[in-house]
Amino acid sequence: MFNINKGILRRIKTLVIIVLGVLAVYQTGRLWFVNITNRSFFVYFAALFDAPAPDGYTDIVRPMRVVFGNGDGRFDMRYGVNEPTADNAIAEILRRGDFVGTSDAAPTLNAALRGPIVLYEYAFTVNSDIFAPAFNSRTGAALTDRGLESFNAVAVVPAGVIFLDSERAWTFALPSGQFQLPDFYIDDNLYFNATDTRIFLPRTQDGWRHNTLRMTNPYANRLGEVQLHSVNAQVSYLFDNPAIRNPRMVDNVITISTINTRVRYFPGNILEYNCFRPIRRGERPDFMTDFSGALAFVNNDPHASSHDFYLAGFESRGRTHVFWFNYVIGGTEAGGFPLLTPEDGWGPTHDPLPYPIEVVVDHGRVTRYRKLAFTFGLDTLNRQTLTPGALNIPTREGERFMLGFPAEQGAGLEIRLESRLERTDEQ
Repeated sequence: MFNINKGILRRIKTLVIIVLGVLAVYQTGRLWFVNITNRSFFVYFAALFDAPAPDGYTDIVRPMRVVFGNGDGRFDMRYGVNEPTADNAIAEILRRGDFVGTSDAAPTLNAALRGPIVLYEYAFTVNSDIFAPAFNSRTGAALTDRGLESFNAVAVVPAGVIFLDSERAWTFALPSGQFQLPDFYIDDNLYFNATDTRIFLPRTQDGWRHNTLRMTNPYANRLGEVQLHSVNAQVSYLFDNPAIRNPRMVDNVITISTINTRVRYFPGNILEYNCFRPIRRGERPDFMTDFSGALAFVNNDPHASSHDFYLAGFESRGRTHVFWFNYVIGGTEAGGFPLLTPEDGWGPTHDPLPYPIEVVVDHGRVTRYRKLAFTFGLDTLNRQTLTPGALNIPTREGERFMLGFPAEQGAGLEIRLESRLERTDEQ
């Protein structure tokens, strides 16, 4: 009996040593990697194994808007989501599709809109070599070998998949058979008609009831006042060691800082984060590494990530990439609409935000993060009706209809024309 107990004790000691060793490795990883890159330890652990799509690829190809129809001239749309049927069709085309040919974009899309369709629209130009890996294709050779380097829209129809830019269309089909698209539900209370210029006009038969916008400032106190202590209480997640931060008021700007980090709250309700740690720049900045860093940072913000959001644009600035994200108010599954930015942008006139979130990334590290302080939701107690006559607004060439929620609390649904965003920066 004594020998058995001694053996059990030996195994217990061995197990304890192993557990302590694993914890030591974990803590070391957090100190040396997590705080440096703003990412979870488990992301690095998962990176040791093959993944179906590299980190960030799925999010970069999520469209600004998906439009779908059944071929009866009526369409519905969602913002910031994918349609699984369309994703499967794109993956199948990249795996074994046959190239049909190129054509002019406008007549090709107009013909496709006469039948069942799922249309992905992007607010920027998508690079084929970045698009393909999100659909389990190692490279974008299936597209680039046909001269398709980039595009800003993808149409999935029963006969195949069409990639479009502003002028040309590239059509691919299955070697045999067709895709079976589902019968989408189109609500008579709010649907859209297509024009010949890739504009979708909102329509309603009996009027569309909607909730108005509710704005909340999580950085204000219970009385709605933005003060040093109320802001300081909400920004601890931005610091590696919140216990040593130094809150103070500087030139009417709330400033909270440590040695390498500074957070400021500006008049105009803009929150800004700056990181001053040294960065190793031995290699050229990688677009996807920077995008993944931006996405992880936004997801780590408890107030920003409380919204559905999508990538609204980006640009290269020297050694950095700048990403803009926009909110979907009302929820992606419920058919919400993007938050409309005021004509002069959010915040100060000398440096306005074109969208509620801006992230600057340098070699995978976020060096600057700016956002509109407010969070947005729907006022469930205040409902208004959008009448059929309110939708009779003339359109102009090169612009599209946008439905969205305005910036001022208590206002109704805003309808306006918006110029198309064309991003041609190299990815």
